Amino acid sequence: MIRLTIGLLLAGFIPLLWAQEPAGSERPLEQEQEKPNLLYKSYDESGRATYSDQPPADQEGAKVIDPESLDVNVMQKRPELEAYRQELLEASEQRDQEREQRKEEIQAAKSAVEAAKEALEKGKEPKQEDWQYTKEKRRFLKPQYYERVEKLEKELKAAQKALRAVD
Repeated sequence: MIRLTIGLLLAGFIPLLWAQEPAGSERPLEQEQEKPNLLYKSYDESGRATYSDQPPADQEGAKVIDPESLDVNVMQKRPELEAYRQELLEASEQRDQEREQRKEEIQAAKSAVEAAKEALEKGKEPKQEDWQYTKEKRRFLKPQYYERVEKLEKELKAAQKALRAVD
């Protein structure tokens, strides 16, 4: 019985010795990596994605991603991305400048409307030289008063039209 046990032990041990390679021997990389390189994508409680080369403890909702299928050579795409980023920054800066210019134009147009309104109100008040007197001591406004008021009303309408055009 003891011989049989030792024989079985030796029978199992000897193939193991033969299967081991001598020290310093190298195997090709393909033999070293028998299991495929996989990435695991999972989400935590807050919805943040986590990538790992080890399967997550909680297998629910985890996805297996083959890295070979991904086209993610960031170092090669970096100049393209940087150029695109620069284009976006320039476009954003240009929009900001245009927006600021437009605000200034609107403010100038509003100021012009307010100034035209004030001028019209002042212009509607007859001055001493706007009155004409008759022999009977009656007075009436001269045509220049009406012309002045009409001119001021046209200026106000033009200012309002300019405001609508920029607003």
